[in-house]
Amino acid sequence: MIRLLKLINSKGQVMDLMDKAHFGYRPEGLGIAFSNTYEENQSNYIPIERKLNQGKLKLQMLFGLQTSDSYEQFFEFARFLNDQPLTLSYTAKGLDTYYRDCQVAELTKSEIGSFNALTEGFTLDFLTPWYRWEEGRKVPNQLISGTGKIYQNTNLANNEGHHSYDFIYQDDVDKESQFFVIENDSLYMSQGEYSPLEITIEATLGAIENPSWQIQRENKILQNDRYLITIPQGGKLVVSSDPHKPKTVLYAPDGTQINVYQSQDVTTSNFVKAPIGKSILLFNNVMGADVSCRIRKEWVLI
Repeated sequence: MIRLLKLINSKGQVMDLMDKAHFGYRPEGLGIAFSNTYEENQSNYIPIERKLNQGKLKLQMLFGLQTSDSYEQFFEFARFLNDQPLTLSYTAKGLDTYYRDCQVAELTKSEIGSFNALTEGFTLDFLTPWYRWEEGRKVPNQLISGTGKIYQNTNLANNEGHHSYDFIYQDDVDKESQFFVIENDSLYMSQGEYSPLEITIEATLGAIENPSWQIQRENKILQNDRYLITIPQGGKLVVSSDPHKPKTVLYAPDGTQINVYQSQDVTTSNFVKAPIGKSILLFNNVMGADVSCRIRKEWVLI
């Protein structure tokens, strides 16, 4: 299997860069580069600062290869690029499909040459690492009466049938609390520690008052969030910590959207993100709600 490169514009339209009408080849910039600062000490260099450089993808593009409509294909490509930002999807042998947001830095324009095609240079500036959105894993819980402790089977069984268990401590926890196991294997090469989360709370059985959630690890609360709002039955709250598309939107049953950013509890950390490794996402005040979460796993190199 050869690599597959596709572009998706802001309208959701897809352009296959392996298509002979607009064929991309000789990719450069799929790796990474750092800008490092050192302090010299008698021929030794002590690291002071390490920054990941913004990535760029450079492609040679052939327009109209074997189709005899080079100019038409070039302008079709230009019209497609008009709706930015863009998302690049990348698939290769042994890999899943990964995505990276980007915008156009350069597209050259020349005259028809060999094979009756236009040969042009095309450069994209990357805006994000490579990423994939994945659903969090919801797990059942059982309250141990009188202890304020939740007994949670994370269902990580080995071949001998043993299990791993986590305990969640919370003063006001009850059997209606909802839990997710977040397993974050993002790769940042010391350039990050947390990945974006998107949380959705749908009020399916009745109104939801002041929903809250927190990230826990080893019985410690790492981050938390709370909204001082009422989600009406049939409505939903969507909160995202994606830095490019942050969201705090309450959807009414009729589809009306309300920005509830000002209704965040200012005593919480807000816009929770998933730490690297395994953690627990705990929801409170969500009785009768359909709760889901997604993590945007990120990789600076794939």
